[in-house]
Amino acid sequence: MINDDYFKSDDFLVLLKQYEEGEKIGNMAFLSSDEYADLAEYYQQNGQNEKALHAAMQGIELYPGAIGPLVFRARYAICVENNLIKAENYAEQIEDKQDLDYFYIIAEIMIAKGFSQKADTYLDTKMDEVDDDDLMDYIYDVAMLFADYDLTALAEKWLNRYEDKDDPEYLELLGRILFGKGKYAEGEKIMNHLIDVDPFNSIYWNTLAAAQFQSGKMQEAIDSSEFSIAINPDDDEAIQTKAHGLFALGNYDEALQFYRRYNELRETEDSHTFIAICLMTKNQYKEALKHLKKAVKLAPPHSMKLLEIYQEMALAESQLGNLDKALTYIDKTDSLSCDHEDMLVLRGHLCLMHNELTRAYEYFSNAIHQTQNPVKILLHIAASAYDNGLFSLAFKMLKYLKDYPIPNNIDGYSYIAMYFYSEKDKPNFLKYLRLATDLNPIEAKNVCGELFPEDMQPQEYYDYAQKFILTDTNN
Repeated sequence: MINDDYFKSDDFLVLLKQYEEGEKIGNMAFLSSDEYADLAEYYQQNGQNEKALHAAMQGIELYPGAIGPLVFRARYAICVENNLIKAENYAEQIEDKQDLDYFYIIAEIMIAKGFSQKADTYLDTKMDEVDDDDLMDYIYDVAMLFADYDLTALAEKWLNRYEDKDDPEYLELLGRILFGKGKYAEGEKIMNHLIDVDPFNSIYWNTLAAAQFQSGKMQEAIDSSEFSIAINPDDDEAIQTKAHGLFALGNYDEALQFYRRYNELRETEDSHTFIAICLMTKNQYKEALKHLKKAVKLAPPHSMKLLEIYQEMALAESQLGNLDKALTYIDKTDSLSCDHEDMLVLRGHLCLMHNELTRAYEYFSNAIHQTQNPVKILLHIAASAYDNGLFSLAFKMLKYLKDYPIPNNIDGYSYIAMYFYSEKDKPNFLKYLRLATDLNPIEAKNVCGELFPEDMQPQEYYDYAQKFILTDTNN
């Protein structure tokens, strides 16, 4: 990815002006293939997907086989369109199949297909074809590729080959890897060291803020984002992270302000979705639907972002009393690549919201019979019952589930914690509370927050609960 500083440089701004003036009068600018790729990436980073694709396709038309526009188009097919066949077609059009970027895009397609070990082996075999002068760059780029896909072990394997252990780029990526392994204290130590050396580097502040958010340190994430915003008031990443932190802390009005600010800088399907979710917390469902409809228009066909958008549209329509219309939005997920059993649970949840218990039972029953992971589905059904005030049913299901191993990678621990709280079982309450706050601090605050002081952050819940909750139990 190109450094944002380049997009602010005089050279790029002259290029952009030349290109856009040509577009206005219908004259294709005479640019290099790499310049067309740069323009495409610029537009995509600013949420202008149609302009991004147009620039990339102009580059492909003028320079058949050129690597820059084709790599951009293939990555767009992977990350935005979720179309791996299209990505492969563009990658195979690349003429220079010894270029490092060709190696990277082939490996990325393998990763997107779920063949991360195959990608690792492929990139290993290509090391012999890399010039000695480029080898460290190659090693770093491969480590970054695996890190971007949260393949922490592989990212670490490659980064360990990097020779300059004092290089800030090495340390920054090492910090990311440590965060990915859940070693937040070690990662923060590295990021704080980098910030001490270069306190005006917004990348460091944003990396730290994102990790703090993931670990449930919402106020710290907000504070780090504010440092980044002070460096650059238009840093969209920092503004978004601050908005997420404010939302997680229940400060919906201020979160909405920052989501709107983010939308002004980078209008995307995500920006409108975030605004809509904030509006829904304020019961402004009609206004939320307007933003969700804009999100649908901005999302490319088959984008996985559509899954969340349609779910939010369904919830908004349900809150407006339109159950059947809500269910039509869930119908739209049938053509998406997603967990369709979860969508059956959501259908049941919507029916519960309208007290249509028979319809809800049918959907829940179908989900249970179709799934390969009944524990997860039952846990989600229990969460739905709990959220709809059917506490007796929820606790009955959770009591049944407590004797089964619960995978660490799913949501719902907050509900199990509340079940053990209702049973006055302090050891198990604390066990699942810790899992809840570690794995999904936002859910923990929403479900368990009533037990704690309003301004307390989720990572503080466990210590507080040890001292002050269920103190009269003998367990």
